Amino acid sequence: MFLKIDYLTNGTLRQQQAYQTLSTYKILEGLSYYSPILTGTIPLNIDIESSDLDIICCYDDAEQFMQTLRQLFSGYSSFKTEQTTINGENTVTAILYWIVLRLKYLGNSCPRSSKAHTGIYLLNITCYSFTANLYENKLSA
Repeated sequence: MFLKIDYLTNGTLRQQQAYQTLSTYKILEGLSYYSPILTGTIPLNIDIESSDLDIICCYDDAEQFMQTLRQLFSGYSSFKTEQTTINGENTVTAILYWIVLRLKYLGNSCPRSSKAHTGIYLLNITCYSFTANLYENKLSA
């Protein structure tokens, strides 16, 4: 379900907008070499107004990944990128505003199908779903 974004076409208005933006401008295709996966709250339908589209990628060479991001997105005045360390991993982050959506890219050298990425994403899904269920139950009580 989460490796392709087609399911967003049947989702909320915001999910449909995300799909349209990602598809029309081929945002994921431009990074296909880096195995992008759309993550975060919008695909899970538990987003808030300030939520962004999180896209995780994996790379072999951080400089090459940053160069690719710059080639694709440096024309946008909101584009910012940096290298940092997260959980001991060299990580590249990039943020830009695309039409009405904020895109956040996160890349590191860990293969996307590795236990680290898969485990973190599944944990996020579980936590988000649990929190959303608590919130919905509180609202209906």
